[in-house]
Amino acid sequence: MNAVALVDCNNFFVSCERVFRPELIGRPVVVLSGNDGCVISRSQEAKALGVPMGVPFFEVRALAAEHDIVILSGNHELYGDFSRRVMMTLADFSPEMEIYSIDEAFLTLPAGPELLPVAVRLRETVRCWVGIPVSVGLAPTKVLAKLASERAKSGGGVFSLLETSERERVLAATPVGEVWGIGKRLDERLASYGLRTVAELCAVPDRTLQRILGVGGLKLVWELRGTPCLALEDCPRPRKTVTCSRSFGSPVGTEESLLSAVASFTASAAERMRRQDLRAGGLTVWTEWREEGRLLSDSRSAELEPTADTRLLVARAKSLAELMFVEGRRYKKAGVTLLGLEAGLSAQREFFDDGSADRARRLMKAVDGLNGAFGSGTLKPAAALRDAWKPRSQLRSPCWTTRWKDLPAVTACG
Repeated sequence: MNAVALVDCNNFFVSCERVFRPELIGRPVVVLSGNDGCVISRSQEAKALGVPMGVPFFEVRALAAEHDIVILSGNHELYGDFSRRVMMTLADFSPEMEIYSIDEAFLTLPAGPELLPVAVRLRETVRCWVGIPVSVGLAPTKVLAKLASERAKSGGGVFSLLETSERERVLAATPVGEVWGIGKRLDERLASYGLRTVAELCAVPDRTLQRILGVGGLKLVWELRGTPCLALEDCPRPRKTVTCSRSFGSPVGTEESLLSAVASFTASAAERMRRQDLRAGGLTVWTEWREEGRLLSDSRSAELEPTADTRLLVARAKSLAELMFVEGRRYKKAGVTLLGLEAGLSAQREFFDDGSADRARRLMKAVDGLNGAFGSGTLKPAAALRDAWKPRSQLRSPCWTTRWKDLPAVTACG
C-alpha cells in the first residue's frame, strides 16, 4: 500500500532569495509581483507583522517602513530554476510524482514504519542539496495530503493523517473552508446547511452530498474520508494556451514602444510553448489603459498556419498591435496569448514544403539553446530591443543560478 505525500516549499520565493542572502534569515521579507505592484510572498516574520497576501504594496508601505521589512522585486527566472532543482531532487524519492505548482508536488511513498523517517530524510535532502525548506504532508489521498501539509508547516515539517484516530481529530477541528477545492462561495453554501467542519461534511449521506455538490464534490468528500479518487498525473496536461503579459513601468504612449513590448511578450510565449513541443494555430494581442478613472481594454485575434517560429508569431502580433494603437492613449499593460496549440511532432509536412519549415525548426532550437545556456533574452527579436515599457523591478536580486554575469564570486585567501 502506498501513501500520498504532498511536498510544499515554505514561503518559496522568500526562501529562494535567502539561499544567496543568508543575512535575510530571521528578518521580515516581502516579495512583490511584476512592476512592484502586489505582495506575492512573505516570510513568517512578515506574516506575523500583519502583511496580507496579494495586497497592493502601497497599502503596506507604512507598515514596511515602521518594521524595517526587506522589500524585493520578484525574480521569477531565479524561482523557476530553484523549482526545477527541487523537483529533480524529489524525483529521486519516488517513481510517481505530479508537479502541482512551482512549489508543490505530490509523490507516492510506500506506507509502513519507515515512512516517517523517509519523509524526514526527504526534507533534509532538499534543504541540503537545494537550500529550500519544505513541509511534507502524508495521507491516504491527495486532498488529505494537502490538508496534512498545511499542518506540517507549524508541526515540525512532517505531519501524517494516515492514522484513523488522528484523521478524525483533525477533521473535527478543521473548518470546511480550509479544504483544497472548496472556495468561499461553496463554503457559504455548506454553512447554510449547517456544515461548518470537515467531520460534519463527511457524515452527510452520499445521495445528499451529490445533490448539493455534484459528482466532483462527492469525490472530494470520499477523498476526505480516506478513499482515493484523484490519481497522480505523471505527465502534465497539454497546454491549451500560453500567455505572457506585463504591466508597464510607466505608461506607454508611442507605437514603437507598444510594438516592442508586444514583440517581447510574443517571443517569451513562443519559447515557453516550444519547451512542450507545441505549435500555435492562432494568437490574441490585448492592451489595457485608463480613461476617466476607468480601466479599459482592447484585443485583436488572428488565425495562423500552425507554427512555433518566433519570427512569424512576432510579425503577426505586431500587425494586430498596430491595428489597436491609438495616438494619445497611455497604455498601462499589454499581453499576448498563443491559441490552438497542437503537438509539433504530430504536424504533417506540407506537400510543397521547400525545406523552410525544417530550417525554421533548427533555427528556433538554436535560439532556445543559446538562451538556455547564457540566460533568457540573450537572443531576441530586434523589434523587442526597446525597453521603455519594462516593468519596475528596482529591488530585483541577481539571477544567481541562470546568468553567467550574476554568478556569485568566491575569493580564496592564501
